[in-house]
Amino acid sequence: MREASTLPVTVEPAPGESGLGCLLRAARANGISLAGLLEALDLPKSPRPTREGLNALAQALDVDPAWLASSTVVACRRGGYGASEWQDRVWTCPLSLRGAHPQVCTDCLREGSPCLIDWELAGCVACLRHPRLLTDGCVHCGRRLSWWRPAIDVCACGHFLSAEPDRPVAGAELLTWIERLVARARGAAVSSSGATQRLPRWIDALSADALLAASFAFGIRREPYERITSTAAIVCPTTLQVARILERGIARILRSGELRERCPSDLGTLVYEEGLQRLWLRGSEQGDRLAAAGLLRWMGCLPRRSRASSGAGEGQQGELFDLELDFG
Repeated sequence: MREASTLPVTVEPAPGESGLGCLLRAARANGISLAGLLEALDLPKSPRPTREGLNALAQALDVDPAWLASSTVVACRRGGYGASEWQDRVWTCPLSLRGAHPQVCTDCLREGSPCLIDWELAGCVACLRHPRLLTDGCVHCGRRLSWWRPAIDVCACGHFLSAEPDRPVAGAELLTWIERLVARARGAAVSSSGATQRLPRWIDALSADALLAASFAFGIRREPYERITSTAAIVCPTTLQVARILERGIARILRSGELRERCPSDLGTLVYEEGLQRLWLRGSEQGDRLAAAGLLRWMGCLPRRSRASSGAGEGQQGELFDLELDFG
Protein backbone atom coordinates (compact mmCIF):
# COMPACT_ATOMS: atom_id res chain seq x y z
CA MET A 1 0.00 0.00 0.00
CA ARG A 2 1.41 3.35 -1.04
CA GLU A 3 1.33 6.46 1.11
CA ALA A 4 -1.83 8.40 0.30
CA SER A 5 -1.95 12.07 -0.60
CA THR A 6 -5.15 14.09 -0.79
CA LEU A 7 -6.84 14.09 -4.18
CA PRO A 8 -6.79 17.38 -6.15
CA VAL A 9 -10.61 17.51 -6.03
CA THR A 10 -12.34 16.47 -2.82
CA VAL A 11 -16.05 15.92 -2.27
CA GLU A 12 -18.05 16.38 0.91
CA PRO A 13 -19.95 13.26 2.06
CA ALA A 14 -23.68 13.82 1.66
CA PRO A 15 -26.15 13.05 4.46
CA GLY A 16 -27.04 9.37 4.41
CA GLU A 17 -24.43 8.55 1.76
CA SER A 18 -22.64 5.22 1.62
CA GLY A 19 -18.88 5.14 1.87
CA LEU A 20 -18.41 3.45 -1.50
CA GLY A 21 -20.84 5.90 -3.10
CA CYS A 22 -18.70 8.78 -1.82
CA LEU A 23 -15.54 7.08 -3.10
CA LEU A 24 -17.11 6.63 -6.53
CA ARG A 25 -18.17 10.30 -6.65
CA ALA A 26 -14.67 11.41 -5.59
CA ALA A 27 -13.00 9.24 -8.23
CA ARG A 28 -15.37 10.62 -10.90
CA ALA A 29 -14.65 14.22 -9.82
CA ASN A 30 -10.93 13.56 -10.35
CA GLY A 31 -11.38 11.96 -13.75
CA ILE A 32 -10.50 8.42 -12.72
CA SER A 33 -12.42 5.25 -11.94
CA LEU A 34 -12.83 3.78 -8.48
CA ALA A 35 -10.67 0.85 -9.63
CA GLY A 36 -8.05 3.36 -10.77
CA LEU A 37 -8.14 5.10 -7.39
CA LEU A 38 -7.58 1.79 -5.57
CA GLU A 39 -4.77 0.87 -7.96
CA ALA A 40 -3.08 4.24 -7.41
CA LEU A 41 -3.03 3.51 -3.68
CA ASP A 42 -1.83 -0.06 -4.28
CA LEU A 43 -5.04 -1.41 -2.75
CA PRO A 44 -6.83 -4.57 -3.93
CA LYS A 45 -9.80 -4.12 -6.26
CA SER A 46 -12.48 -5.12 -3.78
CA PRO A 47 -15.79 -3.54 -2.72
CA ARG A 48 -14.90 -4.49 0.87
CA PRO A 49 -11.65 -2.70 1.76
CA THR A 50 -9.52 -3.58 4.76
CA ARG A 51 -9.21 -1.26 7.75
CA GLU A 52 -5.74 -0.21 6.57
CA GLY A 53 -7.09 0.48 3.10
CA LEU A 54 -9.90 2.60 4.51
CA ASN A 55 -7.40 4.79 6.36
CA ALA A 56 -5.52 5.43 3.11
CA LEU A 57 -8.77 6.17 1.28
CA ALA A 58 -9.93 8.54 4.01
CA GLN A 59 -6.65 10.45 3.70
CA ALA A 60 -6.98 10.58 -0.09
CA LEU A 61 -10.56 11.90 0.16
CA ASP A 62 -9.83 14.14 3.16
CA VAL A 63 -12.81 12.70 5.06
CA ASP A 64 -13.21 11.52 8.64
CA PRO A 65 -11.76 7.96 8.83
CA ALA A 66 -14.37 6.99 11.45
CA TRP A 67 -17.20 8.05 9.12
CA LEU A 68 -15.74 6.14 6.17
CA ALA A 69 -15.20 3.02 8.30
CA SER A 70 -18.78 3.09 9.60
CA SER A 71 -20.29 3.79 6.16
CA THR A 72 -18.36 1.13 4.25
CA VAL A 73 -18.80 -2.64 4.47
CA VAL A 74 -15.52 -4.10 5.74
CA ALA A 75 -14.70 -7.81 5.56
CA CYS A 76 -13.63 -9.38 8.85
CA ARG A 77 -13.44 -12.70 10.66
CA ARG A 78 -15.44 -13.64 13.72
CA GLY A 79 -14.72 -16.87 15.54
CA GLY A 80 -13.33 -18.52 12.41
CA TYR A 81 -16.22 -17.43 10.19
CA GLY A 82 -16.33 -14.76 7.51
CA ALA A 83 -18.30 -11.70 8.60
CA SER A 84 -18.61 -7.98 7.92
CA GLU A 85 -18.34 -4.79 9.92
CA TRP A 86 -20.73 -2.00 8.98
CA GLN A 87 -22.55 0.76 10.84
CA ASP A 88 -20.39 0.04 13.91
CA ARG A 89 -21.62 -3.53 14.34
CA VAL A 90 -20.75 -7.04 13.17
CA TRP A 91 -22.91 -8.75 10.52
CA THR A 92 -22.64 -12.53 10.30
CA CYS A 93 -25.48 -13.41 7.89
CA PRO A 94 -23.87 -13.73 4.43
CA LEU A 95 -27.05 -12.42 2.79
CA SER A 96 -27.50 -9.28 4.92
CA LEU A 97 -25.35 -6.87 2.90
CA ARG A 98 -25.05 -6.29 -0.84
CA GLY A 99 -21.27 -6.15 -1.17
CA ALA A 100 -20.16 -6.50 -4.80
CA HIS A 101 -23.66 -6.11 -6.27
CA PRO A 102 -25.12 -2.70 -5.31
CA GLN A 103 -28.71 -1.62 -5.81
CA VAL A 104 -30.05 1.88 -6.45
CA CYS A 105 -33.26 3.85 -6.80
CA THR A 106 -32.97 5.42 -10.22
CA ASP A 107 -35.68 7.94 -9.30
CA CYS A 108 -33.57 9.14 -6.35
CA LEU A 109 -30.43 9.35 -8.50
CA ARG A 110 -32.27 11.44 -11.10
CA GLU A 111 -33.29 13.82 -8.31
CA GLY A 112 -29.64 14.29 -7.30
CA SER A 113 -29.48 11.83 -4.42
CA PRO A 114 -26.19 10.07 -3.62
CA CYS A 115 -25.94 6.32 -3.22
CA LEU A 116 -27.66 5.91 0.14
CA ILE A 117 -26.16 3.83 2.89
CA ASP A 118 -29.51 2.08 3.46
CA TRP A 119 -29.21 0.54 -0.03
CA GLU A 120 -26.30 -1.56 1.28
CA LEU A 121 -28.87 -3.64 3.18
CA ALA A 122 -29.90 -6.57 1.03
CA GLY A 123 -33.35 -6.44 2.63
CA CYS A 124 -33.86 -2.78 1.70
CA VAL A 125 -35.31 -3.86 -1.64
CA ALA A 126 -37.58 -0.87 -2.21
CA CYS A 127 -37.31 2.89 -1.93
CA LEU A 128 -39.33 4.35 0.92
CA ARG A 129 -39.78 7.61 -1.05
CA HIS A 130 -40.65 6.08 -4.41
CA PRO A 131 -42.25 2.77 -3.44
CA ARG A 132 -40.85 0.75 -6.34
CA LEU A 133 -38.30 -2.01 -6.01
CA LEU A 134 -34.70 -0.88 -6.28
CA THR A 135 -32.68 -1.59 -9.42
CA ASP A 136 -29.60 -3.82 -9.37
CA GLY A 137 -29.17 -4.38 -13.09
CA CYS A 138 -28.86 -2.45 -16.33
CA VAL A 139 -31.81 -2.53 -18.74
CA HIS A 140 -29.42 -1.82 -21.63
CA CYS A 141 -26.72 -4.50 -21.23
CA GLY A 142 -28.51 -6.86 -18.82
CA ARG A 143 -25.58 -7.07 -16.40
CA ARG A 144 -25.81 -6.66 -12.63
CA LEU A 145 -24.54 -3.36 -11.30
CA SER A 146 -21.08 -3.15 -9.78
CA TRP A 147 -19.04 -0.53 -7.97
CA TRP A 148 -16.68 -0.42 -10.94
CA ARG A 149 -19.09 1.63 -13.04
CA PRO A 150 -17.89 5.11 -14.14
CA ALA A 151 -20.42 7.11 -12.09
CA ILE A 152 -23.16 6.47 -9.56
CA ASP A 153 -25.85 6.90 -12.25
CA VAL A 154 -24.01 5.26 -15.17
CA CYS A 155 -23.56 1.54 -15.89
CA ALA A 156 -20.20 0.05 -16.87
CA CYS A 157 -21.64 -0.22 -20.39
CA GLY A 158 -21.85 3.59 -20.57
CA HIS A 159 -25.65 3.98 -20.43
CA PHE A 160 -27.43 6.01 -17.76
CA LEU A 161 -29.19 3.81 -15.24
CA SER A 162 -32.93 3.52 -15.58
CA ALA A 163 -35.54 1.25 -14.06
CA GLU A 164 -37.46 -1.30 -16.06
CA PRO A 165 -40.83 0.12 -17.19
CA ASP A 166 -42.62 -2.70 -15.34
CA ARG A 167 -40.55 -2.49 -12.15
CA PRO A 168 -42.88 -3.79 -9.42
CA VAL A 169 -44.36 -1.51 -6.79
CA ALA A 170 -43.66 -2.67 -3.23
CA GLY A 171 -46.66 -3.61 -1.11
CA ALA A 172 -47.50 -1.88 2.17
CA GLU A 173 -46.46 -4.88 4.29
CA LEU A 174 -43.04 -5.11 2.63
CA LEU A 175 -42.47 -1.36 2.99
CA THR A 176 -43.36 -1.54 6.68
CA TRP A 177 -40.90 -4.41 7.13
CA ILE A 178 -38.18 -2.36 5.35
CA GLU A 179 -38.88 0.61 7.66
CA ARG A 180 -38.36 -1.70 10.64
CA LEU A 181 -35.14 -3.10 9.15
CA VAL A 182 -33.67 0.34 8.36
CA ALA A 183 -34.58 1.68 11.81
CA ARG A 184 -32.99 -1.36 13.47
CA ALA A 185 -29.82 -0.97 11.38
CA ARG A 186 -29.59 2.70 12.37
CA GLY A 187 -30.23 1.92 16.03
CA ALA A 188 -33.41 4.02 15.93
CA ALA A 189 -36.79 3.33 17.47
CA VAL A 190 -39.25 1.32 15.37
CA SER A 191 -42.49 3.15 14.63
CA SER A 192 -45.63 1.42 15.85
CA SER A 193 -47.93 1.22 12.84
CA GLY A 194 -50.83 -1.15 12.36
CA ALA A 195 -48.79 -3.38 10.06
CA THR A 196 -45.88 -3.40 12.53
CA GLN A 197 -48.17 -4.42 15.38
CA ARG A 198 -49.22 -7.49 13.40
CA LEU A 199 -45.68 -8.90 13.59
CA PRO A 200 -45.03 -11.31 16.49
CA ARG A 201 -43.18 -9.89 19.47
CA TRP A 202 -40.21 -12.25 19.14
CA ILE A 203 -39.16 -10.14 16.15
CA ASP A 204 -38.40 -7.28 18.56
CA ALA A 205 -35.53 -9.29 20.10
CA LEU A 206 -33.63 -9.47 16.79
CA SER A 207 -30.88 -7.23 15.50
CA ALA A 208 -31.11 -6.06 11.87
CA ASP A 209 -28.70 -8.83 10.86
CA ALA A 210 -30.78 -11.51 12.60
CA LEU A 211 -34.05 -10.04 11.28
CA LEU A 212 -32.71 -10.60 7.76
CA ALA A 213 -31.37 -14.06 8.61
CA ALA A 214 -34.71 -15.17 10.09
CA SER A 215 -36.71 -13.71 7.21
CA PHE A 216 -34.51 -15.54 4.71
CA ALA A 217 -34.87 -18.78 6.67
CA PHE A 218 -38.67 -18.43 6.65
CA GLY A 219 -38.92 -17.35 3.00
CA ILE A 220 -36.12 -18.86 0.92
CA ARG A 221 -38.05 -22.07 0.19
CA ARG A 222 -40.68 -21.74 -2.52
CA GLU A 223 -42.19 -25.15 -1.82
CA PRO A 224 -42.12 -27.72 1.00
CA TYR A 225 -38.80 -29.47 1.58
CA GLU A 226 -37.15 -27.60 -1.30
CA ARG A 227 -33.44 -28.35 -1.28
CA ILE A 228 -31.38 -25.18 -0.74
CA THR A 229 -27.82 -25.45 -2.02
CA SER A 230 -24.98 -23.98 0.02
CA THR A 231 -24.37 -21.48 -2.79
CA ALA A 232 -27.99 -20.26 -2.73
CA ALA A 233 -27.71 -19.76 1.02
CA ILE A 234 -24.70 -17.44 0.83
CA VAL A 235 -24.66 -15.76 -2.60
CA CYS A 236 -26.54 -12.48 -2.77
CA PRO A 237 -29.66 -12.92 -4.94
CA THR A 238 -31.02 -10.17 -7.18
CA THR A 239 -33.16 -7.46 -5.63
CA LEU A 240 -36.30 -8.96 -7.16
CA GLN A 241 -35.42 -12.40 -5.81
CA VAL A 242 -34.82 -10.97 -2.33
CA ALA A 243 -38.18 -9.16 -2.48
CA ARG A 244 -39.98 -12.41 -3.27
CA ILE A 245 -38.10 -14.24 -0.47
CA LEU A 246 -39.03 -11.51 2.01
CA GLU A 247 -42.68 -11.49 0.96
CA ARG A 248 -42.89 -15.24 1.58
CA GLY A 249 -40.91 -14.90 4.80
CA ILE A 250 -43.10 -12.14 6.20
CA ALA A 251 -46.29 -14.10 5.45
CA ARG A 252 -44.88 -17.19 7.20
CA ILE A 253 -43.55 -15.20 10.18
CA LEU A 254 -47.05 -13.80 10.66
CA ARG A 255 -48.29 -17.39 10.86
CA SER A 256 -45.77 -18.22 13.60
CA GLY A 257 -47.60 -16.08 16.15
CA GLU A 258 -45.92 -15.84 19.54
CA LEU A 259 -44.47 -19.39 19.40
CA ARG A 260 -46.81 -20.57 22.18
CA GLU A 261 -47.91 -23.60 20.15
CA ARG A 262 -45.75 -26.04 18.21
CA CYS A 263 -44.99 -25.09 14.61
CA PRO A 264 -47.76 -26.25 12.23
CA SER A 265 -46.46 -29.18 10.20
CA ASP A 266 -47.10 -27.53 6.84
CA LEU A 267 -45.21 -24.39 7.94
CA GLY A 268 -42.30 -26.43 9.28
CA THR A 269 -41.70 -27.96 5.85
CA LEU A 270 -41.24 -24.46 4.41
CA VAL A 271 -38.80 -23.04 6.98
CA TYR A 272 -35.11 -23.54 6.18
CA GLU A 273 -33.79 -25.07 9.40
CA GLU A 274 -30.14 -24.70 8.38
CA GLY A 275 -30.55 -20.93 8.23
CA LEU A 276 -31.75 -20.85 11.84
CA GLN A 277 -28.96 -23.22 12.91
CA ARG A 278 -26.45 -20.84 11.30
CA LEU A 279 -27.97 -17.92 13.19
CA TRP A 280 -27.75 -19.90 16.46
CA LEU A 281 -24.12 -20.85 15.82
CA ARG A 282 -22.86 -17.56 14.38
CA GLY A 283 -25.17 -14.79 15.58
CA SER A 284 -23.13 -11.84 16.80
CA GLU A 285 -25.53 -10.94 19.64
CA GLN A 286 -26.78 -13.17 22.43
CA GLY A 287 -30.40 -12.12 21.85
CA ASP A 288 -30.13 -13.29 18.24
CA ARG A 289 -28.77 -16.68 19.27
CA LEU A 290 -31.46 -17.14 21.93
CA ALA A 291 -34.17 -16.27 19.42
CA ALA A 292 -32.74 -18.75 16.91
CA ALA A 293 -32.63 -21.46 19.59
CA GLY A 294 -36.25 -20.74 20.51
CA LEU A 295 -37.35 -20.92 16.86
CA LEU A 296 -35.56 -24.24 16.38
CA ARG A 297 -37.23 -25.71 19.47
CA TRP A 298 -40.58 -24.38 18.26
CA MET A 299 -39.97 -26.33 15.03
CA GLY A 300 -39.15 -29.47 17.04
CA CYS A 301 -35.42 -29.28 16.23
CA LEU A 302 -32.48 -29.26 18.62
CA PRO A 303 -30.00 -26.38 18.35
CA ARG A 304 -26.58 -27.84 17.63
CA ARG A 305 -24.34 -28.11 20.64
CA SER A 306 -21.10 -27.04 18.99
CA ARG A 307 -20.42 -23.33 19.34
CA ALA A 308 -16.66 -23.58 19.79
CA SER A 309 -15.79 -21.82 16.53
CA SER A 310 -18.15 -18.91 17.18
CA GLY A 311 -16.35 -17.87 20.31
CA ALA A 312 -18.90 -18.81 23.00
CA GLY A 313 -17.37 -20.44 26.03
CA GLU A 314 -18.61 -23.66 27.52
CA GLY A 315 -20.21 -21.83 30.45
CA GLN A 316 -22.13 -19.50 28.17
CA GLN A 317 -23.16 -22.41 25.96
CA GLY A 318 -24.63 -24.25 28.94
CA GLU A 319 -26.38 -21.08 30.08
CA LEU A 320 -28.01 -20.62 26.69
CA PHE A 321 -29.33 -24.17 26.66
CA ASP A 322 -30.53 -24.11 30.26
CA LEU A 323 -32.37 -20.80 29.84
CA GLU A 324 -36.13 -21.10 29.59
CA LEU A 325 -37.16 -19.05 26.58
CA ASP A 326 -40.33 -17.02 26.94
CA PHE A 327 -41.56 -15.33 23.76
CA GLY A 328 -44.99 -14.59 25.17
